[in-house]
Amino acid sequence: VDTKLIRKLLKSHAKLFTQIKSAHQMHMLEVELPFLLAYYQWPSTASFTIVPMIIDRLTADQSLSLTKILRSLFNDGTLIIFSVDLSHFYPPSEAERLDAESLDTMMSLDVDNVVRLTTDGNQVLGVLVRLAKELHLVPSFHGYRHSGHVQVDAKSVVGYGALSFHRPVKFDRNSELKLLQQARQMILSQLTSKTEK
Repeated sequence: VDTKLIRKLLKSHAKLFTQIKSAHQMHMLEVELPFLLAYYQWPSTASFTIVPMIIDRLTADQSLSLTKILRSLFNDGTLIIFSVDLSHFYPPSEAERLDAESLDTMMSLDVDNVVRLTTDGNQVLGVLVRLAKELHLVPSFHGYRHSGHVQVDAKSVVGYGALSFHRPVKFDRNSELKLLQQARQMILSQLTSKTEK
């Protein structure tokens, strides 16, 4: 835990940040640790520090302030994780519709419409989308599930999606040609194997 940065944030942004003694008991932080350890290939690689934040409801001004603070801390070595449930306790088909809308809105970096979504933290997601837009990050979709996928006959579910926002991937002309050639070979092999069956 980067206690030095935490103290700095508490001191310089006292209206936005407070230290809560019971925060260490919050499961929303501890569930992220295995993913961080895997991402940084711990313990085989260098250690990393974290600045855990549990964010409650935000006003529009607080949302803008938090975006500005996170932007000032962001560099190529920074990984910012936002963990927010999507819809809560809707029938599976309704949850899937609402969650698809939420994921589409975030993927399109639609800052104005994030506040209208049906999630457990629209203000926090607004910070995420605004930050991604200001940093010119591009989205990637990694998956969607809801609790009904593991609970048979669920009448109401909680939705979860996985997105990442990252710098655009750029290739030189030679790499582009190699990727194009590999894609063509893969398509051709799939078409050939299907016609042989």
